[in-house]
Amino acid sequence: MMVFPAVTTRVVTHVQPDEDEGLDIQSLCYAQDLRELMQVHDALNQSYQSLLRRVGLAVPDSAHPETGDLPQMSWLALHDSLTGLPNRWLLGEQMDAHIHGMQSKGQAFALLHIVLDGWETFTVPERHALLREVAARLRRAVRRTDLLARVGKGTLAVMLRGVHLQDDINRVADKLMAVLSVDMFTGKATERVTCSMGCARYPLDGAESHVLSRYADLALHTAQQDGCGQIRFHAQAATASQRFNMGLALWGAAVRGELKLAYQPIWTMGEEPALLGYQASLGWYHPLRGAQKPDEFLPVAVRNGAIHVLGEWMLKEVLRQLAVWHASSCKDLRVTVSVPPSLIEPADFADRLLRWAELARVAPVTLELDVTDPEPGQTVPGLATLERLRQKGFRVAMACSRQALATVMGALPMPVDCIRLDRQLVQALPGSKQMLARCRCYVDLGLSLGVDVLAEGVETEAQWQALNNLGCRLALGILRWVPLPSFALAEETAANDQLPGSQPERSE
Repeated sequence: MMVFPAVTTRVVTHVQPDEDEGLDIQSLCYAQDLRELMQVHDALNQSYQSLLRRVGLAVPDSAHPETGDLPQMSWLALHDSLTGLPNRWLLGEQMDAHIHGMQSKGQAFALLHIVLDGWETFTVPERHALLREVAARLRRAVRRTDLLARVGKGTLAVMLRGVHLQDDINRVADKLMAVLSVDMFTGKATERVTCSMGCARYPLDGAESHVLSRYADLALHTAQQDGCGQIRFHAQAATASQRFNMGLALWGAAVRGELKLAYQPIWTMGEEPALLGYQASLGWYHPLRGAQKPDEFLPVAVRNGAIHVLGEWMLKEVLRQLAVWHASSCKDLRVTVSVPPSLIEPADFADRLLRWAELARVAPVTLELDVTDPEPGQTVPGLATLERLRQKGFRVAMACSRQALATVMGALPMPVDCIRLDRQLVQALPGSKQMLARCRCYVDLGLSLGVDVLAEGVETEAQWQALNNLGCRLALGILRWVPLPSFALAEETAANDQLPGSQPERSE
């Protein structure tokens, strides 16, 4: 009697057909001896034939170029049956072998993930035809040392051995995009397709195959968000991921008590400077990342809509602080709050702001809304928005940018109460004659129209004197006082029996 040697061999026991993927291996088990292995192998071969005929997929025969001398089952376990390309598992094995192999000695390489733009718009037969054509074209375009694989429903991957510089990768990506941008036949019609690419590099981005694959996927997602026909690297995707996580954290920042306000005095200029009010600025103190800069988190909040939550908290807090000051001897003190255009655009914003002011028992005229320059892709608020705010009694300020002034100059009377000279203009004074001339134009414009002109970022006596000579009426900057949170203002008030900044002396 023939004795079969005891073996432990891993074999496929369950296969799930998928309309896009071909065959998806679901689970594995172990055969305990050679007789059982042969029986399972024969049964699976019969099941495969029946299953593939039922879903309309052909089993690669022994003439398949990728099959070689491997058994049919082994080839199917390591390759995609639709395109004949290596699958994600085999690609990962090859990357790990390259990273840890003795021959390659950890040579640098790049992993490109490629997806056809608009993949979801094609029917299943069109997807199959496109993938076969794309795979054939990429096979001819890549080098013999590179590895091409299918790693998702519409996603292919290329392992570029010995390529890691960004300029070299961009050249390869341009070549592959040009190869794929030619018209393709989808079975019924000819389509022109584009592709997006995401790239991760070894060892720059990671030292494990699964890490590199995840980073390439993340970069690919960023490329798709930025538009068709783009390539993005992991570093760019990581920045986008950080912005995304920051945006999520901003939604709950007010509830968690992470938002703070700082106040900086606004001065009247002239021979005897006097305190007119304060500029309120929003700060965010993340429990893990610490203090966040407003110019970093506010644009993120504007893009993802969290600015409406932050803006409501900020305005209510400013009104509460104004009520405290007005209850003392400072009934005419006003506060300026910087707000993005998207915050004040809703038609009911003016009504809601008036309701908050009435609840706080604060006169609307003591609150000034400084409308900041719009983010790229956004517009300055329309005249109707500004007029609604002024009709409710609130003051409106606006930067002296070309886009902002073009909006309001056509209206008479001018729907703003204050023109703001931005920090870039003020910082160039008094040395830059061009900036000095521009400041003179804006100051003269404000004086002619009867509106205030506020210079922000005044840090030196020379800047103060230059603006004073031009006739600028208001100034804001660290020359006279640094920004302080509300609790520090209360401590200074208690100690000096007056509001901080009421004496024009710079705080050390």
